[in-house]
Amino acid sequence: MADFPTLIVERDGPVLTIKVVPLRESHSAAVGGDLHRELGLFLDQLRHDYSVRVIVLTGAEDGEFIVSPPRPEQGHSASSSRATTPAGQWSIFMGLTHTIQTMVDLEIPIVAKVNGDAVGFGQSVMFACDLILAREDSMITDMHLSMGDVYTTDGRGPIGLEWGVAPGDGAGALVPMSMSPPLAKEYLMLSRRRTGLELARAGVINRAVKADELDDICDSFVRELLARPPYALGWTKRIVNARVKDQLNRSLDASVAYEMVGFMHQAHGGAPTGYPSAADHES
Repeated sequence: MADFPTLIVERDGPVLTIKVVPLRESHSAAVGGDLHRELGLFLDQLRHDYSVRVIVLTGAEDGEFIVSPPRPEQGHSASSSRATTPAGQWSIFMGLTHTIQTMVDLEIPIVAKVNGDAVGFGQSVMFACDLILAREDSMITDMHLSMGDVYTTDGRGPIGLEWGVAPGDGAGALVPMSMSPPLAKEYLMLSRRRTGLELARAGVINRAVKADELDDICDSFVRELLARPPYALGWTKRIVNARVKDQLNRSLDASVAYEMVGFMHQAHGGAPTGYPSAADHES
Protein backbone atom coordinates (compact mmCIF):
# COMPACT_ATOMS: atom_id res chain seq x y z
CA MET A 1 0.00 0.00 0.00
CA ALA A 2 1.07 3.57 -0.62
CA ASP A 3 2.45 5.70 2.19
CA PHE A 4 0.00 8.08 3.82
CA PRO A 5 1.65 10.50 6.29
CA THR A 6 -1.64 11.45 7.98
CA LEU A 7 -2.59 7.86 8.85
CA ILE A 8 -1.32 5.13 11.17
CA VAL A 9 -2.84 1.80 10.17
CA GLU A 10 -3.01 -1.21 12.48
CA ARG A 11 -4.44 -4.63 11.65
CA ASP A 12 -5.87 -7.17 14.09
CA GLY A 13 -7.31 -10.03 12.05
CA PRO A 14 -10.46 -8.77 10.31
CA VAL A 15 -10.40 -5.42 12.12
CA LEU A 16 -8.49 -2.51 10.63
CA THR A 17 -7.84 0.50 12.86
CA ILE A 18 -6.97 3.82 11.23
CA LYS A 19 -5.44 6.38 13.58
CA VAL A 20 -5.29 9.92 12.29
CA VAL A 21 -2.05 11.74 13.08
CA PRO A 22 -2.76 15.16 14.65
CA LEU A 23 -3.14 17.53 11.72
CA ARG A 24 -0.96 20.17 13.35
CA GLU A 25 1.86 17.64 12.75
CA SER A 26 0.91 15.86 9.53
CA HIS A 27 0.02 19.07 7.66
CA SER A 28 3.37 20.67 8.46
CA ALA A 29 5.76 21.47 5.63
CA ALA A 30 8.14 18.79 6.92
CA VAL A 31 5.57 16.01 6.51
CA GLY A 32 3.40 17.36 3.71
CA GLY A 33 0.36 15.16 4.29
CA ASP A 34 -3.23 16.04 3.43
CA LEU A 35 -5.97 14.08 5.19
CA HIS A 36 -8.58 15.48 2.80
CA ARG A 37 -7.11 13.30 0.05
CA GLU A 38 -5.32 10.51 1.88
CA LEU A 39 -8.20 9.00 3.82
CA GLY A 40 -10.26 8.48 0.67
CA LEU A 41 -7.29 7.15 -1.31
CA PHE A 42 -6.47 4.68 1.47
CA LEU A 43 -10.06 3.48 1.77
CA ASP A 44 -10.14 2.93 -2.00
CA GLN A 45 -7.55 0.20 -1.53
CA LEU A 46 -9.90 -1.68 0.81
CA ARG A 47 -12.87 -1.74 -1.54
CA HIS A 48 -12.16 -5.31 -2.61
CA ASP A 49 -10.16 -6.52 0.38
CA TYR A 50 -12.70 -9.01 1.69
CA SER A 51 -10.50 -9.98 4.63
CA VAL A 52 -11.32 -6.63 6.33
CA ARG A 53 -14.64 -6.86 8.13
CA VAL A 54 -14.71 -3.71 10.27
CA ILE A 55 -12.84 -0.40 10.17
CA VAL A 56 -12.28 1.66 13.33
CA LEU A 57 -11.39 5.30 12.76
CA THR A 58 -9.87 7.20 15.66
CA GLY A 59 -7.25 9.78 16.62
CA ALA A 60 -3.64 8.83 17.18
CA GLU A 61 -3.56 10.86 20.42
CA ASP A 62 -6.13 10.76 23.20
CA GLY A 63 -7.96 14.05 23.42
CA GLU A 64 -7.95 14.64 19.67
CA PHE A 65 -10.05 12.74 17.13
CA ILE A 66 -9.45 15.04 14.16
CA VAL A 67 -8.87 18.75 14.70
CA SER A 68 -7.84 21.32 12.10
CA PRO A 69 -4.55 23.00 13.03
CA PRO A 70 -4.68 26.30 14.96
CA ARG A 71 -4.60 29.36 12.76
CA PRO A 72 -1.13 30.95 12.57
CA GLU A 73 -0.64 34.38 14.08
CA GLN A 74 -0.85 36.14 10.73
CA GLY A 75 -4.41 34.86 10.39
CA HIS A 76 -4.10 32.62 7.34
CA SER A 77 -3.13 28.97 7.14
CA ALA A 78 -1.34 27.27 4.27
CA SER A 79 -4.55 25.45 3.39
CA SER A 80 -6.55 28.68 3.23
CA SER A 81 -3.96 30.13 0.83
CA ARG A 82 -4.06 26.97 -1.31
CA ALA A 83 -7.84 27.23 -1.45
CA THR A 84 -7.61 30.35 -3.63
CA THR A 85 -5.57 28.75 -6.44
CA PRO A 86 -7.00 26.40 -9.09
CA ALA A 87 -4.56 23.58 -8.28
CA GLY A 88 -4.99 24.03 -4.55
CA GLN A 89 -8.77 24.10 -4.80
CA TRP A 90 -8.77 20.94 -6.89
CA SER A 91 -6.51 19.07 -4.44
CA ILE A 92 -8.40 20.08 -1.29
CA PHE A 93 -12.00 20.03 -2.42
CA MET A 94 -11.87 17.09 -4.80
CA GLY A 95 -9.89 15.23 -2.16
CA LEU A 96 -12.45 15.80 0.58
CA THR A 97 -15.36 15.11 -1.79
CA HIS A 98 -13.80 11.79 -2.74
CA THR A 99 -13.12 10.92 0.91
CA ILE A 100 -16.68 11.60 2.11
CA GLN A 101 -18.22 9.78 -0.85
CA THR A 102 -15.90 6.79 -0.41
CA MET A 103 -16.69 6.49 3.31
CA VAL A 104 -20.41 6.45 2.57
CA ASP A 105 -20.11 4.09 -0.41
CA LEU A 106 -17.67 1.56 1.08
CA GLU A 107 -19.51 -1.60 2.14
CA ILE A 108 -17.26 -2.23 5.17
CA PRO A 109 -18.76 -0.79 8.39
CA ILE A 110 -16.77 2.19 9.69
CA VAL A 111 -16.90 2.87 13.43
CA ALA A 112 -15.87 6.33 14.60
CA LYS A 113 -14.12 6.05 17.96
CA VAL A 114 -14.14 9.73 18.84
CA ASN A 115 -11.39 9.80 21.45
CA GLY A 116 -11.29 13.59 21.69
CA ASP A 117 -12.23 16.80 19.94
CA ALA A 118 -13.62 16.70 16.39
CA VAL A 119 -13.36 20.12 14.76
CA GLY A 120 -13.84 21.18 11.16
CA PHE A 121 -13.15 18.37 8.71
CA GLY A 122 -12.91 16.06 11.73
CA GLN A 123 -16.59 16.37 12.55
CA SER A 124 -17.47 15.91 8.86
CA VAL A 125 -15.49 12.67 8.80
CA MET A 126 -17.23 11.65 12.04
CA PHE A 127 -20.68 12.18 10.52
CA ALA A 128 -19.67 10.13 7.46
CA CYS A 129 -18.99 7.05 9.64
CA ASP A 130 -21.62 4.35 10.17
CA LEU A 131 -21.51 4.12 13.97
CA ILE A 132 -20.32 6.96 16.18
CA LEU A 133 -18.97 6.35 19.69
CA ALA A 134 -17.51 9.31 21.56
CA ARG A 135 -15.98 10.43 24.78
CA GLU A 136 -18.54 12.33 26.85
CA ASP A 137 -16.21 15.32 27.10
CA SER A 138 -15.19 15.47 23.44
CA MET A 139 -15.89 18.84 21.82
CA ILE A 140 -17.51 18.62 18.41
CA THR A 141 -18.12 21.61 16.17
CA ASP A 142 -18.13 22.99 12.67
CA MET A 143 -15.83 26.00 12.35
CA HIS A 144 -16.70 27.51 8.98
CA LEU A 145 -18.78 30.31 10.49
CA SER A 146 -17.04 30.46 13.86
CA MET A 147 -15.26 33.71 12.91
CA GLY A 148 -12.13 32.34 14.57
CA ASP A 149 -13.80 31.70 17.92
CA VAL A 150 -13.05 27.97 18.32
CA TYR A 151 -10.57 26.58 20.83
CA THR A 152 -9.92 22.95 21.71
CA THR A 153 -10.66 21.62 25.17
CA ASP A 154 -6.97 21.98 26.03
CA GLY A 155 -6.98 25.64 24.96
CA ARG A 156 -5.32 25.43 21.55
CA GLY A 157 -6.57 27.86 18.95
CA PRO A 158 -8.03 29.93 17.54
CA ILE A 159 -8.99 27.33 14.94
CA GLY A 160 -10.71 28.37 11.76
CA LEU A 161 -10.89 31.52 9.73
CA GLU A 162 -11.62 34.95 11.16
CA TRP A 163 -14.14 35.35 8.34
CA GLY A 164 -16.96 33.01 7.39
CA VAL A 165 -17.52 30.57 4.54
CA ALA A 166 -20.18 27.98 3.77
CA PRO A 167 -19.49 24.51 5.22
CA GLY A 168 -18.27 22.71 2.13
CA ASP A 169 -16.25 19.86 3.64
CA GLY A 170 -19.20 17.49 4.05
CA ALA A 171 -20.84 19.01 7.13
CA GLY A 172 -23.33 21.05 5.12
CA ALA A 173 -24.61 17.86 3.49
CA LEU A 174 -24.34 15.40 6.40
CA VAL A 175 -25.36 17.40 9.48
CA PRO A 176 -28.96 17.90 8.24
CA MET A 177 -29.20 14.09 8.03
CA SER A 178 -28.61 13.85 11.79
CA MET A 179 -30.31 16.98 13.15
CA SER A 180 -33.62 18.68 12.49
CA PRO A 181 -33.29 21.68 10.12
CA PRO A 182 -33.54 24.31 12.92
CA LEU A 183 -30.91 22.55 15.05
CA ALA A 184 -28.68 21.88 12.03
CA LYS A 185 -28.82 25.57 11.10
CA GLU A 186 -28.01 26.68 14.64
CA TYR A 187 -25.11 24.21 14.78
CA LEU A 188 -23.67 25.26 11.40
CA MET A 189 -24.58 28.95 11.19
CA LEU A 190 -23.45 29.80 14.73
CA SER A 191 -20.74 27.14 15.07
CA ARG A 192 -22.29 25.76 18.23
CA ARG A 193 -19.97 23.58 20.25
CA ARG A 194 -21.48 20.29 21.37
CA THR A 195 -20.04 17.62 23.63
CA GLY A 196 -20.25 13.96 22.79
CA LEU A 197 -22.67 13.58 25.70
CA GLU A 198 -24.99 16.28 24.34
CA LEU A 199 -25.06 14.71 20.88
CA ALA A 200 -25.73 11.24 22.31
CA ARG A 201 -28.61 12.53 24.43
CA ALA A 202 -30.04 14.21 21.35
CA GLY A 203 -29.86 10.95 19.40
CA VAL A 204 -27.31 12.34 16.94
CA ILE A 205 -24.57 9.79 17.72
CA ASN A 206 -24.78 6.22 19.04
CA ARG A 207 -23.01 6.43 22.41
CA ALA A 208 -21.08 8.81 24.62
CA VAL A 209 -19.07 7.31 27.48
CA LYS A 210 -16.33 8.24 29.89
CA ALA A 211 -12.84 8.34 28.40
CA ASP A 212 -11.68 5.19 30.19
CA GLU A 213 -14.70 3.25 28.90
CA LEU A 214 -14.39 4.14 25.22
CA ASP A 215 -12.06 1.31 24.20
CA ASP A 216 -14.26 -1.34 25.81
CA ILE A 217 -17.47 0.05 24.29
CA CYS A 218 -15.86 0.22 20.86
CA ASP A 219 -14.53 -3.34 21.18
CA SER A 220 -18.03 -4.50 22.13
CA PHE A 221 -19.56 -2.91 19.03
CA VAL A 222 -16.83 -4.41 16.85
CA ARG A 223 -17.43 -7.90 18.28
CA GLU A 224 -21.15 -7.55 17.59
CA LEU A 225 -20.47 -6.50 14.01
CA LEU A 226 -18.09 -9.43 13.49
CA ALA A 227 -20.78 -11.81 14.75
CA ARG A 228 -23.02 -10.80 11.84
CA PRO A 229 -22.67 -12.17 8.31
CA PRO A 230 -20.48 -9.79 6.29
CA TYR A 231 -22.53 -9.84 3.10
CA ALA A 232 -25.73 -8.96 4.92
CA LEU A 233 -23.92 -6.17 6.79
CA GLY A 234 -22.56 -4.75 3.56
CA TRP A 235 -25.94 -4.81 1.85
CA THR A 236 -27.59 -3.26 4.90
CA LYS A 237 -25.10 -0.39 4.84
CA ARG A 238 -25.85 0.13 1.16
CA ILE A 239 -29.60 0.11 1.81
CA VAL A 240 -29.43 2.69 4.61
CA ASN A 241 -26.84 4.81 2.86
CA ALA A 242 -28.92 5.09 -0.29
CA ARG A 243 -30.59 8.03 1.44
CA VAL A 244 -27.24 9.44 2.55
CA LYS A 245 -25.83 9.18 -0.98
CA ASP A 246 -28.93 10.92 -2.32
CA GLN A 247 -28.28 13.75 0.14
CA LEU A 248 -24.64 13.97 -0.96
CA ASN A 249 -25.71 14.09 -4.60
CA ARG A 250 -28.06 16.97 -3.78
CA SER A 251 -25.79 19.02 -1.53
CA LEU A 252 -22.09 18.11 -1.46
CA ASP A 253 -20.97 19.60 -4.77
CA ALA A 254 -23.01 22.75 -4.18
CA SER A 255 -21.58 23.24 -0.68
CA VAL A 256 -18.04 22.74 -2.02
CA ALA A 257 -18.69 25.37 -4.69
CA TYR A 258 -20.10 27.85 -2.18
CA GLU A 259 -17.07 27.42 0.07
CA MET A 260 -14.71 27.99 -2.86
CA VAL A 261 -16.63 31.18 -3.67
CA GLY A 262 -16.08 32.32 -0.08
CA PHE A 263 -12.33 31.83 -0.39
CA MET A 264 -12.27 33.73 -3.66
CA HIS A 265 -14.26 36.60 -2.10
CA GLN A 266 -11.63 36.85 0.62
CA ALA A 267 -8.77 36.70 -1.88
CA HIS A 268 -10.27 39.56 -3.90
CA GLY A 269 -10.90 42.24 -1.36
CA GLY A 270 -12.20 40.46 1.69
CA ALA A 271 -15.27 38.39 2.48
CA PRO A 272 -18.43 40.55 2.32
CA THR A 273 -19.86 41.70 5.65
CA GLY A 274 -23.22 42.81 4.24
CA TYR A 275 -25.44 42.64 1.21
CA PRO A 276 -24.68 45.03 -1.69
CA SER A 277 -26.28 48.46 -1.63
CA ALA A 278 -28.18 50.05 -4.47
CA ALA A 279 -25.02 51.98 -5.35
CA ASP A 280 -23.11 48.71 -5.64
CA HIS A 281 -25.68 47.39 -8.12
CA GLU A 282 -25.33 50.54 -10.22
CA SER A 283 -21.53 50.49 -10.34
